[in-house]
Amino acid sequence: MMMRIVDYVRKLEKKFGTRIVYQHDCKRGDVAGTQTGYMGRFLDDLWDKLGIKFSFLPYDTMNVTPYMGSDVALLQVNKKKNTIPPRGLNLMREKGKGIVVVCKTSNDSGPEYQQEMIASRGMTLEECVAQDVNGWIEKYGLVYEGLSPLGLVVGSTHLATGRMRSLCPTATLWVPGFGNQDGRFENIMLELICEGEWNGQGAIFGSETAMMYGYQEKFGGTGKVSDAEKCAVAGVNGFRELEYKAYWQPEVLAAGIKYPF
Repeated sequence: MMMRIVDYVRKLEKKFGTRIVYQHDCKRGDVAGTQTGYMGRFLDDLWDKLGIKFSFLPYDTMNVTPYMGSDVALLQVNKKKNTIPPRGLNLMREKGKGIVVVCKTSNDSGPEYQQEMIASRGMTLEECVAQDVNGWIEKYGLVYEGLSPLGLVVGSTHLATGRMRSLCPTATLWVPGFGNQDGRFENIMLELICEGEWNGQGAIFGSETAMMYGYQEKFGGTGKVSDAEKCAVAGVNGFRELEYKAYWQPEVLAAGIKYPF
């Protein structure tokens, strides 16, 4: 099914003459030997192994959970029984791929762990993740024109104060939670970049459920599956209007964040 969807999106690219970014919200996080397989399937092709330029699922980015340690991003050579190359680092440097690290999730129970204090560091777990990712960015020189291909998931359901941005200033944020989880723009706007050429940017807002199921009445649709396309377009336009209004909140203006579009 995923391959069929990717094939359809490729046809849309050709039809409209545009480039569509493929973001895979798979949240894989395992030891290096397993993680390299995930990256090969979702981000890479079979050139190194078989000499053919074929990819199963040619995503531009994939989400990883960091709780097995830095191995999940595959930024350095891992030597156990086998030598595992720094596949994640090479994919970002050589093929323009992105890795988005789960940091502050949008689910209701996320704070049970993510906002617990880590006494040895004097920060919450989510803050430690953001700081560590920034350390990886600096260590491996992963900043290009002011932004990094290493990003962070920061959800829209829990109030964010700009702390994640201060800890990881060059990350692009993947912001879920606007659909069924009832996220709000006012919870996330202070995490945008507030200076320089990327002022007002630095985040991708996603409302996947409300877009895919926009025909349902609870999302403002008609209730008819046959109206799915028209309702999805209406949903996207409504989402953009809410985004625009969010930029004019007093606290957003006071932070120096500008509407960039």
